[in-house]
Amino acid sequence: FLDEYVHLPNFDVASDAIETLRVILTGCSSSSTPIAGGGDGGGTGTEVGGISEQDAELMTRMASEFLEREYESVLMERFNRKLLSKPKEKVIPVNNAAAAVSNDGNDVPPPSSTTTPPAPTVLTKSNYITRRMSIQLLTTILLTRINYNVMIKYISSRSNLVLIMLLLRDTSPHISLDAFHVFKIFVANPSKPPEVVKILVDNKVKLCKYLSGLHKEREASDEQFRDEKALVISTIEGLEMDA
Repeated sequence: FLDEYVHLPNFDVASDAIETLRVILTGCSSSSTPIAGGGDGGGTGTEVGGISEQDAELMTRMASEFLEREYESVLMERFNRKLLSKPKEKVIPVNNAAAAVSNDGNDVPPPSSTTTPPAPTVLTKSNYITRRMSIQLLTTILLTRINYNVMIKYISSRSNLVLIMLLLRDTSPHISLDAFHVFKIFVANPSKPPEVVKILVDNKVKLCKYLSGLHKEREASDEQFRDEKALVISTIEGLEMDA
């Protein structure tokens, strides 16, 4: 699925492949709520997205163990480098990526940190529907409680933050909104590593300016989005590098 079907140009095939991955990696379909995990494995017989609650819990635990064990192969090699990248984009190292896409006049700040990541992320091609559904799936994975260790590892990475910042300024309003929901997890982390803090601090002014105007039209009708965006901005404004 990750190497072939999700990349096919046929909308129905690609979306079905992503939905299948959602069930496999989270234990639920897009129409149901992820199982938080941590139970005793006993089911109540309740159906969750067409799957019994007991089976859904088992699938979620198995998926979490798989994601933690195959983190590099699944999230770094496939999600980051293949599923979340922009079509027609040149293959470029992550430490040059934000600078390369910010020269078009947009105000999304390139990370100005001089810290060099241990292993550059490479961006390759992926179609629109694949990118949009993949970032939604990534959000679900990171916010599923049983995946806490996976989430912490993902949001502690400088290269992952750079990739999400690229998606945050995507020309598609849907993708930029979905990217915001991942970006806010980085910002909300109370134990950000220094390299992540440095990127946010070094780009504080431009980043807050950009976020202030991000999906401004939604604020009147979406109170949760407005409050979350305000909290993200205030958190970034309050960040300082330790002496």
